[in-house]
Amino acid sequence: MEEFRAQAYENANLCKEQTKRWHDKKILPLQLEPRQQVFLFNSRMKFPFEIVHVYLHRVVEVKDGNTDLISKSMANILAQAL
Repeated sequence: MEEFRAQAYENANLCKEQTKRWHDKKILPLQLEPRQQVFLFNSRMKFPFEIVHVYLHRVVEVKDGNTDLISKSMANILAQAL
C-alpha cells in the first residue's frame, strides 16, 4: 500500500512539473512603452488607458482617456488594447 501511495505521489509531481513547463513556455513577456493603449483588469471602466511613463519594477503611470486623470498602477494588472 505504501508503494502505491509513493508511486501516485511521484506521478502527481511529474504531471505538475510538465504542466508548469508547458504553461511557462506559453507566457509572453509584456513590453510596455509610453503612449501605448492598455486595459486595466478588474476595473469598472471598460475603456483603454494610455501609458504615460514606465518606472522600474513594472510600475506604470496611466492616463484616463476621458478625464485625463493620471494614476500609478502595477504592470501585472494591465492588458494590451487591440
